[in-house]
Amino acid sequence: MGKIRFKDYLIDYLDYNNVTSKDFANRIGITPKHLIDILSGTSDLSAAVVNNISMVTNISIDYIYKIEANYKLELNIEDYLKEHKITETEYLNKFKYNYLIEKKYINFVDGSDKLENIKDIIKFLRVSSLEKIYDLETEAF
Repeated sequence: MGKIRFKDYLIDYLDYNNVTSKDFANRIGITPKHLIDILSGTSDLSAAVVNNISMVTNISIDYIYKIEANYKLELNIEDYLKEHKITETEYLNKFKYNYLIEKKYINFVDGSDKLENIKDIIKFLRVSSLEKIYDLETEAF
C-alpha cells in the first residue's frame, strides 16, 4: 500500500460531500490554486490551513497532523534506507525484531508490515529518525 497523506482523505471528503475545490478553498480562506497545490501534494499544509480545514470539516486537528507526521516519517525511513542501500529487513535484523515480536517486548502495530515495525522501533526508542538511533548506538559504546 502506498503512503497516505491527509490530502488523500481531503480529496475523498470533497468528492463524498460534493464540494467543489473553488467553494472549499473559499471556505478555508485560501486561493483555489493553493488548494489544488495541496490536493496534488506539491504544497504542504500550514498550521492556519489545518485549523481552517478542521473548523470547516469537523475533522480533528490532531488527526490531520497525525496523518501528515506519519507520511513524513515514512518518507524519512525510505530515504534513509535508500541512502544506506539496505532493505527494511536488513535494518530490522539489527534489532532482532522477530525475537522482539515473539517475546512481545515492543507492541508492534502490525508484525507482518516491516515499515510499521521500523516505525514502532523508532517510537519505542523515543527518537525522531533512524539517524538518531545511530547516535544512541555510538553514545552507548
